[in-house]
Amino acid sequence: MIKSIKEICKEIALENYIKKPDERLVSTGFAQLDSIIGINNLNGGYLMCIASMQGIGKSTFMLDLLLNSAITSEGEIFYFTNEFTSYRIVERLIQKLSSVNIEEVDEIYDSDMLNKVDAALSIISQLKITVIDYSETCENIKNILSFNRKPAMVLIDGFEAISHDFEKDFLIIRNLCKGLNIPIIISVWLERVQENRFRPTLNDVYPLVAKLADSVLILHRDSYFDVAEKQDDSIPDTELIICKNKNGELGTIRFKFDGETYSFIE
Repeated sequence: MIKSIKEICKEIALENYIKKPDERLVSTGFAQLDSIIGINNLNGGYLMCIASMQGIGKSTFMLDLLLNSAITSEGEIFYFTNEFTSYRIVERLIQKLSSVNIEEVDEIYDSDMLNKVDAALSIISQLKITVIDYSETCENIKNILSFNRKPAMVLIDGFEAISHDFEKDFLIIRNLCKGLNIPIIISVWLERVQENRFRPTLNDVYPLVAKLADSVLILHRDSYFDVAEKQDDSIPDTELIICKNKNGELGTIRFKFDGETYSFIE
């Protein structure tokens, strides 16, 4: 019996209970985080807030979430940012997948590096990522989300940059999250800057965020305060403190920073 590749793939999928691409659940790409937050929560109207001091790696972590969510889901991922240009974001994603920082290389002559970059570009070009520079207003984000095809996830990096009225704008995003039934992850600065080694808590986050977000996660690193001390990136000293989790437990996940891929690793 002659069978096409498409027919064989369908049979294999059925035999192994593999979901069709458009049914794949979006994931953060971090097993511990998915387990604590709940993978089903991340596929509905769930509002997550990532907070940190400046320089901890908040935007880097948001790009990890962007890449991971785009790889795990066939749905479109919207990424609003004023931290990076679209071009710079693609360069960062290439580095995460290939370990090659093309920003520091004028021309790539090494064949191994070239192959790695080419492979990374092939993967990234297939991902459904839409990057939007939100030098706009929060109302424009509302319009973009309301009149476009429903995305699998929305990430908003540096929320304060679009906020003229933080409380009003945060409510707009929360209502979009619940009304459109889509997961939204936003990043914000801690409201109270820590000037010492005390670990930040939910009290250091904007009160409205602490009250209305479904989960609040704080990136923290004790060595951040040891500016004169050389840091060892291989040591998992970055903490993701889960200080609010509406539907589950609290806790801390430790990450190390991989300088080659410019990524956080559990």
